[in-house]
Amino acid sequence: MATPGTVDGGQDGLEPPRRIAGILHAVYCAGVTAALGERYQKIPKENGQSFWGRPPEDMKLTFYGKDVTAAVAESWNQHARDFVEGEGAYEWVRRERPEAVLVWNDEYPRFRGAVLAARELGIPSIEVCHGSMYLPQHGHWYGRKYADWHLGSRNYYAWHQIMMGHGRAVVTGSVEQDVYFRAEPDRTRRTARFELKMPDHVPAVCVLTDTPFERSSWQDSGLVYGTVMRCLQAVRLAQQIVPGLQLILKIHPYEKDESGVRIGPDQYESILKSLGFREDYTIIDQPLVLALGASDLVLGAPSSAMASGLALGIPTLLVPL
Repeated sequence: MATPGTVDGGQDGLEPPRRIAGILHAVYCAGVTAALGERYQKIPKENGQSFWGRPPEDMKLTFYGKDVTAAVAESWNQHARDFVEGEGAYEWVRRERPEAVLVWNDEYPRFRGAVLAARELGIPSIEVCHGSMYLPQHGHWYGRKYADWHLGSRNYYAWHQIMMGHGRAVVTGSVEQDVYFRAEPDRTRRTARFELKMPDHVPAVCVLTDTPFERSSWQDSGLVYGTVMRCLQAVRLAQQIVPGLQLILKIHPYEKDESGVRIGPDQYESILKSLGFREDYTIIDQPLVLALGASDLVLGAPSSAMASGLALGIPTLLVPL
C-alpha cells in the first residue's frame, strides 16, 4: 500500500497518476517506461523562441558572483540551443498539464524546464537518479537539485542528506549501479585484466573523459577538455617515474563534437600519441566496469562513475572543474 503523497498514488481510494510525462534514458530506464505502459508520454523536443546568432552587445552575466559574460558569448550557439530546449520543455508541460513529470536528471536545461513547470503547476516531479551518487564540489550549483522526489541508491540518499538537497530522496536501488555493488572486487579485477590482456602486477590509472554538459562549469568545453589533457599529461609524466605504468582511457558515452558527431577512440588515440604514449595505453569506449575493474586509481572530473569505482574499492583523485 502506497503512502499518501507518493507518486504511486495514495490511500483513501486515490487513483495513481493516469498521465505521466517525462524524459527518460532509453537504456537504463527501459523498465520504468515498460512498467508505466500507456500512462507514460515522452516530452518532445519543442523549440521555443530562438536566439541563434550573436549575443547582445550589452550582455552582462554573473553567476554566483563570477562574471561569465565572455564564456557565454564564446559558446553562444550552444547556450542558445540549451535555452530553446529548456524553454520548449517548460512550455509543453505548462500547456499539456500532465499529472506528474518524470526525468532521469533534473539539472540540464531541458529537464529543469520540465521540472520547473511541474513545480509551478503544483504537480509531482520525480528524478530517477542514474548513478550511485554525485561527486560535486562543495557548494557547487548543480548539487542543489530541483525535482520534488529523487529515486536512487542508498549512497545517493546519504549524499542527498549531507548536501541538504531540495525534495525528498527515496532509496530504490539503481539498475545501472547494481552490477558494481554486487561485484566481488578481486574477481572483477582478475576478469577485467584478463579481458585487457594486462598482467596483474602492472599498475594502471584510469582517466575518465567528460563532455561539456551543463553540469560543467559555465559549459566551458575548453575547461572540460583542458582538464582531461592535464590528467593525461600527469599520467604521461608518472610513466617516466613508475616503471610499467599503464593508462586506461575511458571515453564518456555522450561525448560529441559541436556538430553532434560522437567522439571515439580514433580521435583520442591521435591525442595520446601526440603526448608521447606508445604501447602503454588502452582506450575503452564501453563498458565502464571493464575500465574501472582493471585500474588501481581513477582520475578525472566529478562523475558518478567515480562512485562506481569507490564501490569497487578503487582510490579516486577528483579534479575540480
